[in-house]
Amino acid sequence: MTDAKESHPKEGGRQQSGAMVVKVEQKYGPLRAAVPAMPLPIAVVLLVVNIFAPGIGTFLSGFTLLCCATCGHSTLKGICFNIFCCVLQIITTVVILGWFWSIYWGVLFIQESRNRGQKRAHEPIAQAEPGV
Repeated sequence: MTDAKESHPKEGGRQQSGAMVVKVEQKYGPLRAAVPAMPLPIAVVLLVVNIFAPGIGTFLSGFTLLCCATCGHSTLKGICFNIFCCVLQIITTVVILGWFWSIYWGVLFIQESRNRGQKRAHEPIAQAEPGV
């Protein structure tokens, strides 16, 4: 019987370590996937707007998809979902639910912005080849 941690020779004389790399991705529903990942300063401003004017920051966040943000949908679909959420947040603000939802949405802006920044930090930087 062999030990599971033991390396076994592969073709070409190399040894396989037995380690596995597992990539995990979360799959979100359509509304959660519509939360844009934008630059952090814009996300903070839109959170503050959502705190004082529920739904308005969500409305504006949809239009960041046109210039500086990305989401899990196409640009047009992302804008439509954000406008839909904005309307629902404004309507449900009467019963306080919309205000909490709007603040939660603003917090998601910041989380997505941080995730976007971490992903960019791990991407390799393209280096220009020296001229000949």
